[in-house]
Amino acid sequence: MKNTILFMSIIILILLTTFIKNSTKDLEEKIFTLNENISLLNEKFEILKLENNYLTSPLKLSEYHKIYFDRELEQLDIENFEIIYMDGDEYIIKKFDFVENEN
Repeated sequence: MKNTILFMSIIILILLTTFIKNSTKDLEEKIFTLNENISLLNEKFEILKLENNYLTSPLKLSEYHKIYFDRELEQLDIENFEIIYMDGDEYIIKKFDFVENEN
């Protein structure tokens, strides 16, 4: 009887150890995969952030304006903006009303 209890407890311990080891291995694989994905996403984020900061700095924008749009762009008067509505087959043009924020 004593030998049977000892034998059964050893078998149960071995099975529990095997189950826990397999569960831990699966968790470690998932954690590794997630860490790799996070690492790749962080690299992409840093590259995109650098690109955005570099391309949209005021100095860069003014340089691009001089290089590519020197004579093509002109400043418009904001008071001359109009809104075009389509009502069926008819177009309606109205002046745009600028409303100031009341903060």
